[in-house]
Amino acid sequence: MKFTINWLKDFCNFDIENIEDFLLNRGFEINHKKIKKNYEKFKICQITKVTKHPNADKLNICEIQFSGGCETIVCGASNVYEGMFTIFAPVGTVIPGNDLLIQKTKIRGVESNGMLCSCKELDINGDDEGIIDLAYTNLHTQIEDLIDLSESYEIEVTTNRKDVLNIVGLCKEINNERLNKFENSTIKINKSNHPQNFSFISIKIDTLEDTNKTPFFIKQRLNFSKEHIDTSCFKNIINYVSLCFGYKFAISNMGIQEFSKPDSDFGSKNYFSGEFKYIHLIILHNQNKYLQYSHGDTSEAKNAAYYLIQLLERYCNLRIDSIECSLIYETQNEISLQFEDLNRVSGSIYTPGEAIYALTKLGFIIINSNENSVNVKAPLHRKNDILDEYCLIEEIIRFYGLDRIELKSLKPIESTFDNELDYAEVKNFWYYKGFTEVRNMPFTNIYSDNSIEIDNPMTIKQKYLRISLSDNVLDVAKKYIRYNWQCNKIFEIGKVFTNESEYTSLCCLWIDQFKTWDMKLDFFSCKTEVEEFLNTFNIAYDSNSNLTDGCVWKLQGKSICSLKEISNLNNKKLKDKIFIFEINLNNIDSKQAYIRYNTGTYHQVNSKDFSIKVPANTPVSKVIDTIKDKFNDRVRISIFDIFKSKKLNEEKSVGIRLTWDNLSSTQTSEEIELDSKQLVEAITEIGCKYE
Repeated sequence: MKFTINWLKDFCNFDIENIEDFLLNRGFEINHKKIKKNYEKFKICQITKVTKHPNADKLNICEIQFSGGCETIVCGASNVYEGMFTIFAPVGTVIPGNDLLIQKTKIRGVESNGMLCSCKELDINGDDEGIIDLAYTNLHTQIEDLIDLSESYEIEVTTNRKDVLNIVGLCKEINNERLNKFENSTIKINKSNHPQNFSFISIKIDTLEDTNKTPFFIKQRLNFSKEHIDTSCFKNIINYVSLCFGYKFAISNMGIQEFSKPDSDFGSKNYFSGEFKYIHLIILHNQNKYLQYSHGDTSEAKNAAYYLIQLLERYCNLRIDSIECSLIYETQNEISLQFEDLNRVSGSIYTPGEAIYALTKLGFIIINSNENSVNVKAPLHRKNDILDEYCLIEEIIRFYGLDRIELKSLKPIESTFDNELDYAEVKNFWYYKGFTEVRNMPFTNIYSDNSIEIDNPMTIKQKYLRISLSDNVLDVAKKYIRYNWQCNKIFEIGKVFTNESEYTSLCCLWIDQFKTWDMKLDFFSCKTEVEEFLNTFNIAYDSNSNLTDGCVWKLQGKSICSLKEISNLNNKKLKDKIFIFEINLNNIDSKQAYIRYNTGTYHQVNSKDFSIKVPANTPVSKVIDTIKDKFNDRVRISIFDIFKSKKLNEEKSVGIRLTWDNLSSTQTSEEIELDSKQLVEAITEIGCKYE
């Protein structure tokens, strides 16, 4: 199940501080998380004039207007046209998709002052062909109102929870009491008595003006969900509303009386046939493998119809002739819960008031209660997976969180060092390296001699507490490979339990599944990133040893972390290389301050290389000390080459790299040139020359 935070907030008002912990407690593991990037400097612009570049056939010169003024941009996209609204990156902006710092430049003799952006360059979902084409906007609209720039997630949903395979269903899981309603009092829905083998709402169209201009946020979310994007705005809106509510639509030239589609033919896609005269919203009352809602759940049918009408009226000038419906509201079975059973099975103590409060918040209907028990009916959207009191017990446990369950006495490993790592900074480091975070529940069905068995496992796959993050992360990697997800780096930070102790571990995994010339992955590139992590956070180690399948880093003879290549999974040889790294974050030496990586205010790291001629009798260390004194640690200095010059006995050449990696800001080209000039002046004073 894929969603973004803003997509959820379109249908539900909620304020959850940590959505990841909430989802884990509700039983949904996170297979993919994409963090929000910095889009503050980007602007909406309109192309006012397009002319061909005089010196390049495939380039255009675009005159643009935006809220702050006008600029000239040289653009290579083939889809530009006069009047087009798109996204403009001014000079000084860092492009999220490729970390490019936009500078004023000349392209084939024509000055260009910024960039017009594609989805790939903004690192968002959408069409990959050309720059972004925004419809239904103006220069004063905020980008966030047109494009979904929020965090995105992919969660694992168990087979019994079809009710959360749509956006509104997941919103009900988050806050059932604060769902947005789209009811319109001017729209009248008439009840129908036409006998059918399904519930329905049938909308008869009076007039409809279809267009090839679909709102960008709809195309973006369809693309994110791997749905086909049509040239028809009408079809795209139908498919989008289907994603939001889970219901399927049949678009036909036949009224509901004549239209009767067998359940077996109702597949994973919406049904389009003939002229668009009727829109039938269909709710099946028997199980179907393609359903993305609990079969027979008619609770959001009218809300879905109102929302569909709202979008079609706004973007396709829909006028309605009439609407009729026949909705069957199935009777729910009554379930009794004994509070004594709740406390016995859960391993915790819940008061009757706490149990009733949780069930009410989750949408259960309280029939009656006393000091010993409560009788309830499940909400309509949960009618297929809430079957007995044990289901109610699981719901209450998940509502209050798994931490409420009484654990065996586990002794946390005491750190032997004064300074512990800031886990948020560790996450930011790996985000900055292009990794995607995953979150798994701390359970496994894999047993070892160090495993801790759970007294009351919720499922057979949760019999033991995990002793390592590797197995969980590898399970996620298998899904990435199986479904060819476009991600080759993932990490997790979480608790592990072993030998009656617990600690926090970090696990990183690389998958070599792209195999393109510019994205090659090998053991040494992974090892380089591991050692950069260790050095960035000043994690002490005094040696590392190569193994037959990897490398181990040691401190005083004791292993602190390892990097290994995984050659097979489940006794099957892998065609993709997998490398995995794990380290105990509670027991490492990190006594010095470390660089802070802040993705919320992410800025590009810049570097520049210099070749310097140094007199033969001048130590290279003197050159480095001179540069350090000049910049006072504001710039990182490294030597990448030393070689004798043509004047063998008189001088040597030294390759020096300056790196500006203060992530609180990005240096402009003018600032870099000023620092370069100061470097040349400093080395000239000690008799060196800049080549």
